Amino acid sequence: MGLKRVLVTWSIAIVLVAVYMKGKVLFEVPPLPQLEETWWGPRDPSKGDTEIRPFKINVSDEALKDLQRRLANALPFQEPLEDVKQHYGMNANLLKNIVDFWRTKYDWREREKFLNQYPQFTVSVQGLRIHYLHVKPKETKGVKVLPLLLLHDWPGSIREFYEMIPLLTTPQKGRDFVFEVIAPSMPVKFPSL
Repeated sequence: MGLKRVLVTWSIAIVLVAVYMKGKVLFEVPPLPQLEETWWGPRDPSKGDTEIRPFKINVSDEALKDLQRRLANALPFQEPLEDVKQHYGMNANLLKNIVDFWRTKYDWREREKFLNQYPQFTVSVQGLRIHYLHVKPKETKGVKVLPLLLLHDWPGSIREFYEMIPLLTTPQKGRDFVFEVIAPSMPVKFPSL
């Protein structure tokens, strides 16, 4: 009974404060922030290229051979202390398993196909080359197409959305809408682009 009385009292107090302030603070929409134009790239802003270009992941055979060579010639790992798990950095036994997986089991060409399954593009925005997925629904008859911007957090990537995208871009029974998905990668400054 005491908790109920406290909740009712606080609710009444909040309503009275809102009425007293005439909703100015609680219900007023704040003004939009003023953002300055910032140029992040190394190139001259007057020569900014804003053309949208198709993008495909295409790692050269030479790069993959180089990776295999480096993994095969890695220095031996120091044996870890007994029962330390990951307390002092990555455990050498785990690292051996990871290196072995990359050397003998990982199929980069299969992964490349998987990563290229959705249309990808790049565009320069304020000097940064931005990579993004743009997936349009295949079936739009009888449904509204709504834009949906998917953003990942650091240290994530757009790979997190790959299983979700078909659910969002395919009409579902009982829904009168479908999404057109745009998922940009976190901006990274590439000095050579």
